[in-house]
Amino acid sequence: MAANFNIPTAELICRGDGNTQIVSNFAALLNADVTPLDNSVTDGPVDVFTGSNGEGAVTLETCAGWTRSTAATAGQVGAGNLTNSSFINDGITQCGLSRPTYCFIYATAVPAASSSVIEWE
Repeated sequence: MAANFNIPTAELICRGDGNTQIVSNFAALLNADVTPLDNSVTDGPVDVFTGSNGEGAVTLETCAGWTRSTAATAGQVGAGNLTNSSFINDGITQCGLSRPTYCFIYATAVPAASSSVIEWE
């Protein structure tokens, strides 16, 4: 995934608030079953469409390529409030539902709070 989408792999990964470090780098993000995340991705429980297994590989459960098709039956979700690999791979839910996806911020250091950064829910 990192190579396919030109994801920087050595930078810190922070929440959308710009203040909270989730993990030190991309490899650590996908190693959460061995070493838990520093902090959860969200403050509270929320199911997030991921389409990924615990190592970040795409699963077959992507709701027909995230088309929100009601004909598709399964979407892989993660639990945003967990710090093990369940943050990205916590089960399957039905398609056609409105669920968020993850958006991470990459930084060489934990940035100061910024009013231009909007945290999604």
